[in-house]
Amino acid sequence: MQRRSNDEILVNFIKMVSLTPGHAPIIVSAVFPLALQATDELHNNSRIALLNSRLSSLADVNTRVYFTDPGTLMVDDEGFLREDLHDGDGIHLNSRGNSIWIESLHQTIIQAQSKHPISTIKPIH
Repeated sequence: MQRRSNDEILVNFIKMVSLTPGHAPIIVSAVFPLALQATDELHNNSRIALLNSRLSSLADVNTRVYFTDPGTLMVDDEGFLREDLHDGDGIHLNSRGNSIWIESLHQTIIQAQSKHPISTIKPIH
């Protein structure tokens, strides 16, 4: 997130959604929270929470977009990425963190498939 503001990220997100075929569901995962040692003025959980809130709001108004935020299951009491879920740098998930993420994605895919059955999704030629 160093090179783009939240507004720039959201503009790009809207562009990507508009370029995706109209019959295809879109799964969007939230940006994960950071552990304390990985935060600074530019990279912090307040900024991430604001971006995730805005992404979630965009998903709320587009019936093809499904937003999942497994980060809520990954934080400690102070809102930082739990130490047991990253590989030591405070940013990248380890296998336990990835398991939480995968399960969240799985549940969101099931939700999307229930509203957009595979038979209605046409291949791109």
